[in-house]
Amino acid sequence: GPQKLQGISTEARNNIILLRNAATASQAAATSSQYRRFNSTSWTKWTEYLRSIELDGDPFIEQFNQHERNEIFTLFAQFLRSRPVLPKRVPELAEGTIRNTLSAVAQTFLENGARDPRTSFDGKTAIGIRRILAGFKATDGNESRQKALPISVIKRVHKLYATSDDQ
Repeated sequence: GPQKLQGISTEARNNIILLRNAATASQAAATSSQYRRFNSTSWTKWTEYLRSIELDGDPFIEQFNQHERNEIFTLFAQFLRSRPVLPKRVPELAEGTIRNTLSAVAQTFLENGARDPRTSFDGKTAIGIRRILAGFKATDGNESRQKALPISVIKRVHKLYATSDDQ
């Protein structure tokens, strides 16, 4: 902390400040605006959830022990899945989107010096969170992936278009 820096020279302290500023700039460059927007949206969903259960005065749920934080976070996953405030015609979020949202919110916890709400006492992802995500994945069904066109087909279409009179 600050006390440890009192014993170093002004030059060393200035070097630390310059390095911290450069590191902050480097970290900011690594996060795209799309990533920041997703994190912001994720945090908005988190605060909406906290309001719905009247915990919005404690965004990092610090008044609870780790087991209780895990349970609150597991219920957040269910909130994201069912979103009771949305009309029925809005499709459920897929497991991957929910997992990414939980991760983005947990990242905000860590960036603010709070404990990761996903982890249990043993440092692993809490069993309730693992199970609910597995349940979502099991009921999501398989994505119907479409095969990409081979590059040879794309080149052939381009060649046909380039040599045609329809330009």
